[in-house]
Amino acid sequence: GVAHRYVVGVPAGYDRLRRYPVRIQLHGDVHGTPEKREAADRGPFANDAEFSVMPYAWGEAPWWSDEQVANLQTILDTLKRSFNVDENRVVVAGESDGGTGTYYLAMCNTTPFASFLPMNAFILVLGNEGLTLNEQVFPNNLKNKPLFVVNGGKDPLYPTTKVDPYIDHMRNNGVRIDYLPQPDAGHDIAWWPMVKPAFDRFVAEHPRDP
Repeated sequence: GVAHRYVVGVPAGYDRLRRYPVRIQLHGDVHGTPEKREAADRGPFANDAEFSVMPYAWGEAPWWSDEQVANLQTILDTLKRSFNVDENRVVVAGESDGGTGTYYLAMCNTTPFASFLPMNAFILVLGNEGLTLNEQVFPNNLKNKPLFVVNGGKDPLYPTTKVDPYIDHMRNNGVRIDYLPQPDAGHDIAWWPMVKPAFDRFVAEHPRDP
């Protein structure tokens, strides 16, 4: 009985005869109530040539919940029925809590997506008992899809000194990761203009292999 609002940015000059990639962007800070989530722009990681989807999460429906997994599946299904979407070029990007949700989707619902792009996030947050996950997570599923990861060296929450050993561990166990640490960055995305070309190239070079 709770409405899940979302915003869709349609590519400029949309042509129904072309198939278009999709970027789903998960925002940070999932605290609060759904009433406080107002429609926003297309999100910081949007690309004019692709669909950009901005769903919303809150305290009782965080990204790492069954409710949000179902929500994203429904949004994607609706988008496919309404527009000409390239099903092998749907990616999930997230920042902070959204990055935690990106890791969660990569482990618990990897099939619909081509790649995952967590920013300013830390996979070990999903081991926090306070999150009260409804199901187990399966890190081996990360081997099935490539990841593009950015963390800041001066991030007070998830600095690279804390994150680096886990990135190395995942790489050493077969996870494909493009890791772009930003030594002087905090818990923000001030680095986005510099990282955007590599981000766009990564998305373009990693379609889903069904």
